[in-house]
Amino acid sequence: ERRVLVCGRRRPDAPGIRAIALAPLRTPDPGDPPAAVFATPAVDLLVRLSQRSPATPAPSDVADRDEADAFGSIARASAGLPLALELAASRLRDLGARELARQLGESMAVLEPTGAAGDAARTRVRAAVEWSFDQLDEAGQRVVEALSVIESSAPMELIEELVDGLVDRD
Repeated sequence: ERRVLVCGRRRPDAPGIRAIALAPLRTPDPGDPPAAVFATPAVDLLVRLSQRSPATPAPSDVADRDEADAFGSIARASAGLPLALELAASRLRDLGARELARQLGESMAVLEPTGAAGDAARTRVRAAVEWSFDQLDEAGQRVVEALSVIESSAPMELIEELVDGLVDRD
């Protein structure tokens, strides 16, 4: 029996697949006092991730309401999703909370990795995928190669057709 863990934003639509939906982290309401903003799980994670750099102040150092509102806006724009919060934290180090909140109000594109950081992120992802691929036996590698032609989702019949004869179904 083979087991595969797949993470994604869309629920897989295939028989035999078990999906576990995880709720986003709670975000603050607009206008919450600063202490309440920093007590929400989404802002707490955002702050913890952004504090990997000493340039980002701790929440206790944030004295003004505008800064707390900016952190709340970033968390709400990220919809409480941990991956989006991690991307926001990396930009927070460069832009600061107020500027990042302003830019997120215009477009989520500000969260896309750029320049050397984007190249490094793509390199890490590529290395992780290559390592995972190398851990597969030859039949598993053939299945991944066959499925790599699918851009997004596909009906199970197409998947079965692509992998037919590549693996034993016993």
